Amino acid sequence: MAYPFTAFLSLALSAIFTPGPNNILCMTLGQKLGFKKTLKYIAGALLGYCSLLVLLALLNAVLYKYIPAIKYIMGVLGALYLSYMAWKIYHSSSNSKSKSSNFIDEDKLFITGIYLQFINPKAVLFGITILSTFAFPYFQDPQRIGLLILTLVFLTSISLCTWASFGSLLNNFVKNNEKVFNITIALVLLYCAYVILDPISLMKAFG
Repeated sequence: MAYPFTAFLSLALSAIFTPGPNNILCMTLGQKLGFKKTLKYIAGALLGYCSLLVLLALLNAVLYKYIPAIKYIMGVLGALYLSYMAWKIYHSSSNSKSKSSNFIDEDKLFITGIYLQFINPKAVLFGITILSTFAFPYFQDPQRIGLLILTLVFLTSISLCTWASFGSLLNNFVKNNEKVFNITIALVLLYCAYVILDPISLMKAFG
């Protein structure tokens, strides 16, 4: 059975490069802190994402069976965190020297990048889907699963750096329109939280 590489790459690229919590945060950090400082967050996010994929690979059979329950739990956690980040971004300012004015403490960029991956429903559900669809049906050996995970992490690194660079390039423009930028990003994150939470399905499940 031939490996569906084109289908795998299409799904991976569309999921990794489209707007999501990580990409939006990288763009915002790039604008507020610059590309070099944002690399701390990106490094943490990549380490966290790689660790998440390894954990999902080890627990894939169990997790896939309980996807509906996982989706709701991750949806609630992810929506709450994104709403909190939206509030922080709305009140943040790149003009102030105070760390408290930034929506993420610069000293905690790396660790924040790590733990955010484990409450990011998009990352968790995408990991389960791609492993159960494009890994285990075709191979089970650790070497090839590891290669697939490294491929996903590599693509994610390109995506995060691209979004961070985009934010950094917008710096001068945003400084003159910072409040509008903060409100826009906050609303985008709230929309992501709404989509992730999927309140209609949640009401049907528990109603």
